Amino acid sequence: FIQSNLSAPLSVVLVMLRTQCKIMSKLFYLLLVVAVGVVFLLYQQHGKENRFNSLEIFGGDEDNQTDNQPDTQPDSQEKSEGILETELAAADRAILENLLSEVDREVFYPDMIHDSHKLFEELPRQGFLKEYSKNGCWKTGRGVRCIPGAYLAGYLKCGTSDLFDKLTWHPDVLKPKTGKEIYWWSSGRYKSDLNSYTDKVTPDNMTTSSVILDGTPATLNDILTEFSQYHKSLRYPTYTNADILHFVLPTAKVMAIVRNPIDRAWSSYFYFHDQAPVSAATFEVDVAELIGQFNTCLEKESLRYCCAHRADQTFRRRLCLKESIYICYLVDWKIRFQDNFFLVNFDEYKADQYGTILQLYDWLGVRTNLDFSGLEETFSIKANVGKYNTNNEVMTEKSREMLNDFFQPYNNMLAEYFQNDNFRSWNSPKLSAEGHKSD
Repeated sequence: FIQSNLSAPLSVVLVMLRTQCKIMSKLFYLLLVVAVGVVFLLYQQHGKENRFNSLEIFGGDEDNQTDNQPDTQPDSQEKSEGILETELAAADRAILENLLSEVDREVFYPDMIHDSHKLFEELPRQGFLKEYSKNGCWKTGRGVRCIPGAYLAGYLKCGTSDLFDKLTWHPDVLKPKTGKEIYWWSSGRYKSDLNSYTDKVTPDNMTTSSVILDGTPATLNDILTEFSQYHKSLRYPTYTNADILHFVLPTAKVMAIVRNPIDRAWSSYFYFHDQAPVSAATFEVDVAELIGQFNTCLEKESLRYCCAHRADQTFRRRLCLKESIYICYLVDWKIRFQDNFFLVNFDEYKADQYGTILQLYDWLGVRTNLDFSGLEETFSIKANVGKYNTNNEVMTEKSREMLNDFFQPYNNMLAEYFQNDNFRSWNSPKLSAEGHKSD
């Protein structure tokens, strides 16, 4: 009797419950999708703050890391906003502003961590030793090993060897154990591990007051290994070497020396073709072709995109053309490192080597109360002076004019961003007196 009288209502109740469950299930999945989307957007917006829960493995406690990290907006950009309206042509100003908007973004840390996971896994979980505050050091079974605290990160054929020798004259500024150039932060970390790098750079005479100087000149702009290996479809990098180094050691000091890009193109051409039959005539042909390739790229793409692709990098035509658009690469380092980034103008350094070196010593935080008479004696010595233009070729007037027209807007952008009008002095079709034989 009970079964016969309750079966019908019970069936109705069961059907209603099943319907409600289906509705709730769909609603639950909808809410789940929305929640995942919100979390992803928040992660991108605050990725820098939430990149790891265990920040202490990258060199100290979280409070210290936050205090040491500079603002993402460079002071130089704020100072130059009023000048941009009057000093830069409208088209050039738009290019610079677009470049800054593409650089000044949240780094996509998942890409960086995935691509360099071996590096992050090898960092000391206990943090860096506080007594070696100028570097990132920790104790191993082989003794103290360090990540250098200072970098002369570029540029090739701009006097880096000479500047490196002058800087390491100081007893507290140490050369890496195996020499000036390691090439690890660019492509080297895919071929060897962090322990191998620290073995190469940690000198035997390391002290708590020392700072190790890595003088690899490709660190600044050699950012494409990851993207050619992992992200072939990306339009331009979602992170650079600046992001990786700052993430690992935010207190690092990074410097670069830049030179008139016309002189640099000429010098590097003979340097990289020392075994090839090149001349002023072949230089002119290659200049015209490579400028054409780059300008064709700019007709469709942004400056950052064109700087991040290697269409013009075949060895037989190595001009350092694209890499001499300095503004394209330096903004990453300035934004990340702020006051811990120092830009040297080759012409200013050449005019006052002593003053520049003392200024850099002070910036590096090493002793400045030494007897520097021995340092002055080194100024007559030039390191790595090129001798590859054996026929004493002279650049043609047409080559100079093409290069001047090409580099002029980028030199102006560099002058505005770093607030140094001396970079505008490069805007002349006249080659410097040492153009064909400088280092």
